[in-house]
Amino acid sequence: MARARPQSQRHHGHRQTVCSSHPAAGEGCDPCAGACAPASGHAAGQSLHRFLCSPHVLIIDEINRGNISKIFGELITLLEDSKRAGGREALNVTLPLSRRALSVPRSLYVIGTMNTADRSLTLLDAALRRRFVFRPVWPEPQVLPVLTLPDGTALDLRKLLYAINDRIERLLSREQVIGHAYLLGLPATLDGVAGALRERILPLLEEYFFEDWGKIREVLGDDGKPTELQFLHRVQGSGETRYRLNEDAFGNVDAFTGVYDRLNDADFPFES
Repeated sequence: MARARPQSQRHHGHRQTVCSSHPAAGEGCDPCAGACAPASGHAAGQSLHRFLCSPHVLIIDEINRGNISKIFGELITLLEDSKRAGGREALNVTLPLSRRALSVPRSLYVIGTMNTADRSLTLLDAALRRRFVFRPVWPEPQVLPVLTLPDGTALDLRKLLYAINDRIERLLSREQVIGHAYLLGLPATLDGVAGALRERILPLLEEYFFEDWGKIREVLGDDGKPTELQFLHRVQGSGETRYRLNEDAFGNVDAFTGVYDRLNDADFPFES
């Protein structure tokens, strides 16, 4: 079975691409070259045949957030390789309103994306899984830039994301790693990165760790940094431990480089 290529990935957790895809070959088509032989001498027939034999892609984002029966309707049976037009068990269905016959050509590629970190969503049922192949799409920190700040200091967003995800994977699971889109397209300034950490990543870590601030400090590398560079201060008092956000750290580049500077260059899966 040919497989469609995943197009993109974003958001937290890892994206999983589910593909129902088949070679662009069918009745009247060359299965090797994907070329179509004319089905009719009529120009309209030739045009339709070329259209059916050309690869087409349907992308459904966040497929597991939707009502699968409403998304696919009568298509669910016809997606299987053997049930498609030209297949050994080819089927068509009659649409309930128009009463027209419908079949799925072998040239249609259906790609769905889903976020496996969101456990509140209904898992795909076995019937749908049988009709798709699954490809995980993991974060790619190497696509992030290395920022050179006005004072000449380098802030490596690749290393920042990799170090955070490495600790998340160790403390939770690989399913919870943060996508590189959280740090893509930011203003090339310290304020831009600080805003992403404060407004995007920290709230996500709160949700992941159920406000276990000790583990959030560990993810951010605060335990190994001087007090003034820690994003979260641990405050002891009245027999209990409390945590306070250190706003000054968000304006200090050393607080960000401190997240990853204890790792060796050999620890990163990309060239420094």
